[in-house]
Order: sequence, then structure tokens, then C-alpha cells
Amino acid sequence: MGICLTTSGLAQTLAIGTTAMLPSMKVAFTIAFVACLVIGICWILFMKDSPMQADAGKTQEAKQAQNAESLLDCLKVALKSKNIWLTGMALLCVMVFTSTFNTFLPKILNEVRGFDSVKAGAYATPISMGSCISGLIVPWIYKKVGKYKPCLLAFSILGAALAFISWQAPEGIIMIVATFMTGFFMGASFPLLMSFPVLFKEIGPRYAASAGGLVATIQLLASPLVIPYIVTPFAGTSVYKLLGAACVFMLLMGVIVLFLPELGMKAKKEQ
Repeated sequence: MGICLTTSGLAQTLAIGTTAMLPSMKVAFTIAFVACLVIGICWILFMKDSPMQADAGKTQEAKQAQNAESLLDCLKVALKSKNIWLTGMALLCVMVFTSTFNTFLPKILNEVRGFDSVKAGAYATPISMGSCISGLIVPWIYKKVGKYKPCLLAFSILGAALAFISWQAPEGIIMIVATFMTGFFMGASFPLLMSFPVLFKEIGPRYAASAGGLVATIQLLASPLVIPYIVTPFAGTSVYKLLGAACVFMLLMGVIVLFLPELGMKAKKEQ
């Protein structure tokens, strides 16, 4: 999961760092379209199951045919799970935080700090870089600590604090480090929270697909609903209110995870 999130973060880093250098928005969207088209074609041409995976898939399909459950039945199990709703809300809070910060930071640096577009994009790039690195390192940290809830709570507090002060940091290495660490803590919770559904006893591998879909649906409500109808109307023209509201959502994620069961290895051994 961490590696998958890291590769998407690399694309974000490249986009944030180079978009301001493009001559027009039409060129930017054309490049994005061509890149997606090429990747889609490559997936169709080169992404194939190995013979072992194909045989395993046939066996699994036969078993599923014997014990088939409708999509509605699987969805009912996910809808009844309090833990799935809490996980979805936690991810929604993180998504509100990351989307608000990533979307408005270049504009804030341009209009409030007086940076030109290229410079603002350059200082925003370390956020995506930090998020990429966290996707690789944080799963190892979780494993070493052995308990997930304290880590998520700490990352929520550190991420919110750094996000609020990083854009105000002095130019140069201090701002680069501050924005990088903001991105690190910003992306630290995604690999773990997205893997939670399969770890819950009431869900497991059997209902993980439906539960994961429900979690993703709740998470994606951040951009079309929460940010335009709650965060930005509350903030108005105030930068401090805008980023402050985003940071509150990140802190709220840390509170929500306290109500989830501890799924770390050390906690299981203690039980």
C-alpha cells in the first residue's frame, strides 16, 4: 500500500513543481491526458496475470460460485460496521486537510507571501516529496512501534501544527524542511487507514472489497461537499481561518482513531 501511494505522490510532486512553467492551462491538461492515455494503453498491453495467479483465480472463482453472496449482502455487512464508518470519517478528515492545503498553498504563497508562480510551486513541491517518503517509511515505523493508534494521533498533531506554521516560515532551507515534514505527516496516515477494513474481525478478507468501497466513498466526499460547503465558506477571505479549519480536520482524525480497536501486533500479543 505504501509503495502504491508513493508512486502517485511522485506524480503529484512532478505536477506541482512544473505546472507553473507551462505556457497555458490547455497545454497542462493536454499533457495530463496524453500521460493517462499512454499509461492506460500500457496497462492493457502489459499487465497480465501469471499462470499461477490465473490458476488460483479459477479455483477461487469456483469456490465463490458455490458460496456466492450478493453485492447487497456484502454491503449490508459493511454498513453495519461501526469501525468502517469511523475509518471512512477519519480518511475524510485527512482528505479535507490534504486537499485544502495542497490546493491553496501555492496561491497563498503567491498572494500573501508575494512569491511568483514558479517560486510558489517550487516551495509547495516538498509537500508531495514528504508524502512520497512517508509512504515507504511509515509502515516500517508502525511495525516497530507495534501500536497504530498512538502513531496516528501523533501524526495528526504534528501534521496540523506544521501545516499551520510551514507557509509562514522564512524563505530557504527552513521553509523547505517545514513543508517537507508537513507532507511527511500529511501522508503518514493513508497507508494504514486504507488497510484497516481487512483487519477488522467483522469484515476480514471476505467483505474487504465492499467495506473498502464504502470507506473510499466516504473519503471522497471531502472535495465535492466538505471543502466547498464547510471549509471555504467558514474561512471567507482569511488565510488563517482556511488553514486553521483544515488543521482542525486533521486533529479530528486523531480523535476518531481513538474510538477504533487497536490492531497493532503488540496490542494483539498483550490480549
